[in-house]
Amino acid sequence: MTAPVEPADPLAEAVRLHNAGCFAEAERLYRAHLGQNPADGEAVRLFGLLARDLGDLPMAERLLRLAHALTPQNAEPLDILGAILLEQNRPDEASDCFEQVLRREPQRAITWYHLGNARKRAGARHEAIRHYRHALSLAPDHPETHYNLANTLRETGQSRPALDHYRATLRLCPDHAAAHYNRSVVLMLTGAWHEGWREYEWRWRVPGFTTPAHASTAPLWDGAPLAGKTILLHAEQGLGDTVQFIRYLPRVAALGGAILLEVPSTLLRLVRSLDGMPLACRILTPGEPLPAHDCHAPLMSLPRLLNATPDRPKIPVPYLHADPSAVQRLRRRLDFEGGRTVGLCWAGNPDNPNDSLRSLPVALLAPLLEIPGIRFCALQHGNRMMDPTLPEWRSVVDLLSGSPDFAATAEAVAALDLILSVDTAIAHVAGALGKPVWLLLPFPAEWRWGESGHQTPWYPTMRLFRQSQSAGWQPLIARVSTALIAWSRHPEANPDGEPGAIGTPDEAPEATPPGF
Repeated sequence: MTAPVEPADPLAEAVRLHNAGCFAEAERLYRAHLGQNPADGEAVRLFGLLARDLGDLPMAERLLRLAHALTPQNAEPLDILGAILLEQNRPDEASDCFEQVLRREPQRAITWYHLGNARKRAGARHEAIRHYRHALSLAPDHPETHYNLANTLRETGQSRPALDHYRATLRLCPDHAAAHYNRSVVLMLTGAWHEGWREYEWRWRVPGFTTPAHASTAPLWDGAPLAGKTILLHAEQGLGDTVQFIRYLPRVAALGGAILLEVPSTLLRLVRSLDGMPLACRILTPGEPLPAHDCHAPLMSLPRLLNATPDRPKIPVPYLHADPSAVQRLRRRLDFEGGRTVGLCWAGNPDNPNDSLRSLPVALLAPLLEIPGIRFCALQHGNRMMDPTLPEWRSVVDLLSGSPDFAATAEAVAALDLILSVDTAIAHVAGALGKPVWLLLPFPAEWRWGESGHQTPWYPTMRLFRQSQSAGWQPLIARVSTALIAWSRHPEANPDGEPGAIGTPDEAPEATPPGF
């Protein structure tokens, strides 16, 4: 067998093959070259880049450290090493690399950008903002710096400047799907609903978006009348999103035509209770064969298609319902004479990208359990249950017992006097049932809750408790505790001590709060 003819310049050929995606042959040539030239720092650097592209980050790290040792005057290996350390979630070590580079080359804009990424990953968002701004002072037309600055401004509650930098990103890169999508959530957060809904459609083009595009081969619905047609409406994203946006199904039904509805099996029984649910609506679960249909639409696209905002058209609440006989049985089981019952939900789906912000450690709720005159019940799905090491939790009743069925969840919610929940599906169920619910929000809150205010037009019986900037959960829980003591004595009062704000939907104020 004839041996392969080696190229005249193995290093140049290795680079060419690397750029062409021929990684195995490129690796062979890099190794051959370095076998003859072990002190060639540039070849070591290039081999480190290949190792990164192959996904071998530890090997890439070793090679880049060696390249830096061989060519200490060259900033490039140290800059790439910092990026590799950041990919391994080692932001402080990465920051050190970038800072070493900048001490030698302070005008290196890309490294200021990388340093911003590292400080953001370390949780130092305000430092990151300074570094991104400095990078832009040196290279004002770098779209990713504008984009990451916009995201960090949004995460620190600076919505208007964030919009400016999303706009700059899109001026430089008009098809930047993630910038369109993140701009949409800031637009909606600030009350620009119609433009926000339009931009929100870019979510389907964002790589790794939480919900894959639907497999239907029918065209997307354009909002036109449906007489004589069949439309498939399908759930997306979280269970709470489905509970919130199922409210628009009767509006679609009013346009004529037949409806197919696809929702997760855990919501199957609950959505059947929807007010205005057409008798002929066929409800499916994902994976079932799809009957013939003429068009389809995701539930969270309905506000755009129906030209809706949170309070227009006004959707009567409650719009979902629990089985009255099951609710009565639960109330008899609780049998708490002379006191009030409160449901607690402190954690959502751990797979949610924002779960670390919206969920709270269960131990922080322990002070609430000491409030007299209240029986507390757990409304917690999955394995994120009570802490058995805390004696206070022995008196807490588990109302769900691990049941994934949201009709059972609705029955438990309806049996209680008040629901206290983080931003998860339980809160949406309570709001849709018209139950008093206190929602504990991180800073900044998600787009649907606006930037400020204690009320939301989505759910008139919901009251919003917001974290102060960077204050965390403990001060918020202290405020909730004070409000809960007052409520236990005067249930007709709202969390701020004013009468009449917690009650039935008919008692809810009509005014749209600030931020919407």
